[in-house]
This record gives sequence, structure tokens and C-alpha cells, in this order.
Amino acid sequence: MYRKQLQFGINMNSTGIGGLNFRKGWHKTDQVKNILDIELARVRDPKETRVYGASENPQRYTYDRINMAFFLRTGVGRSIRITERSYKNAISLYFNYNVGFTTAILKPIYIDYLVIEYDNNGLGNSYVTQVRYNPAIHTNPQNILGNSSFFYNISNSTMKLGGYGRGSLSVQFGQYPEEFHLIEAGCTLDFFPNPLPLMANRPERSLFFVLFIGYTFGLNK
Repeated sequence: MYRKQLQFGINMNSTGIGGLNFRKGWHKTDQVKNILDIELARVRDPKETRVYGASENPQRYTYDRINMAFFLRTGVGRSIRITERSYKNAISLYFNYNVGFTTAILKPIYIDYLVIEYDNNGLGNSYVTQVRYNPAIHTNPQNILGNSSFFYNISNSTMKLGGYGRGSLSVQFGQYPEEFHLIEAGCTLDFFPNPLPLMANRPERSLFFVLFIGYTFGLNK
């Protein structure tokens, strides 16, 4: 019997974005594996709406969004085999659960903003600058050209610590005993004692519940 597993996966969640994950597993018994789970996921507020900026080659931005959220989840759990994959091309069914810490990485939103200044003679001079998006100040959509570069002022990102719990069912299949594939579906609940400010005109959020479906490639060792 193989004692350890390495898993590399991608998933999509119900906010319309997905994530990447890595898991390391080792057998506790023949049917139960302990799991170390690490995942980086992009999570959106359900009220986010993408619109086009005002320019000849418009870029999109999200109206009212002031922070972009990434969740780094690090936890432990177990994978319990329900049915066994006893021969080539068969499938096995697992129930999985994880609990752990969630680190929310909040990247502030910057936009390319058109500024028009007039001199004493009434002549206008316009230029484009990168500013932190504030819907209370940047009210004229004709002056918003779109999002600035993702990496602009990324060092101003902040982090908040919370926790998560996850439950899922997965189907394992494969042709060879040394490697396997998984299709997994389930739900994740993240909680933050200090709410996250994602949207300017919506309440800050402490709870995030998402459904997800994912694909994983794994190796038995």
C-alpha cells in the first residue's frame, strides 16, 4: 500500500473565480488519510459588476469595488474512502473535510483617471494619473478609463486573519496505481473576526460561503 500522496489541483467557485491548491496526504488507516491542505483562491463579492471605462480602447473595472480579495487557506483534515477503486479504470468515492486558517490578502483598487485642469484663460489641460479608487470622489464615469496595472502599488496590500472549514465529495479514477485524477465538489465557509471591506457602499463582510468544483492530479508514493 502506498503511504503518501501529493495532489495538485485547480477549482472554480460560485463567485465566478477559482483557485489553486496543493495537498499532501498520508495514510492513518487503509481507509482514512490525513491531509495537509494549502490553497490560494480569488473570492468576489456577489454584487461586483464589471463595466467599461471611457476611452478609445476601454479597460474594464468593477464599479464600487475598493479591494480585491485573495484567500490563502492553510489547514489540516481527513479524506475517508467510501468505495474502493479495486481494479484498473474503476472509480472510488471519498468524503473530505478540512479546517484551518485563512489569510485574506486585500489588494487596493487603483484606476487610470482622467484629470482636466483649466488655467486663468479657460484653457484646459488633461492628463491621466493612477489614483486609488474612491466611488465617493470619482463619481464621473467619463473620467474613469479603467483599472490600473494589477501590480501598481501592490505593496499597499493588507492582510487579515480568519479561519475556514470545508466539506466535499471526490471521485478518484486513473489507469495506473502510481497516479490518479480527482473530480471534487463541495463547499467552503470562511470567517473573519475583523470584517473585510470589499465594496464601498455595502457592509463589510465577516462570512464567505462558496460552492466549488475542481480537478486534481495526484501521485501515490
